[in-house]
Amino acid sequence: MVGSLIAAIFAFTLRDSDEAVLTTTVPTPSDATTPAIVEAAPEPTPSPEPSPTKRERTGREEPTRTPESPVVQTSSSGSACSAGSAVSAWGSYPVATCRTWKPSTGLLTQAPLRTGTLTVTCQADLQEPNPVYTAGQTNTWWFRATADDGTWDWFPETALAQGATNQPVNGIALCQ
Repeated sequence: MVGSLIAAIFAFTLRDSDEAVLTTTVPTPSDATTPAIVEAAPEPTPSPEPSPTKRERTGREEPTRTPESPVVQTSSSGSACSAGSAVSAWGSYPVATCRTWKPSTGLLTQAPLRTGTLTVTCQADLQEPNPVYTAGQTNTWWFRATADDGTWDWFPETALAQGATNQPVNGIALCQ
């Protein structure tokens, strides 16, 4: 008798919607011929992923310091930068000399970058929209350089004088 009270019978049934439901039949001690049917709870719906933070959307926080055969961009429009032969303080990227025409701030640290001539390490398409300083001038490419306070960060290519729209700028190595 105890064995029959502990025993449970599991079965799958189909509802009108063809949804499979697991049911459990458990004999009751008072009336062994009238089983109690209990439906299993449906599988929980997974909660949505949280919105990515700015750092997650931009991918990596910094480019590698040891790139393999860095490539300098030469097939885009824009003449904001000229490639140099010196090696960047960041890694073995060839440096580019560029001019900014708008002050900007770093993507990750908000460090300031004033207008003028600067040394740029590399550039990457971070899929993060640049600030728009001139109507129609948009880009998701960012360059890596040191801010006015010496902080390394990503800066918008729309801040470069004679930069490119929606593409990398000539004269700057591609980040790896």
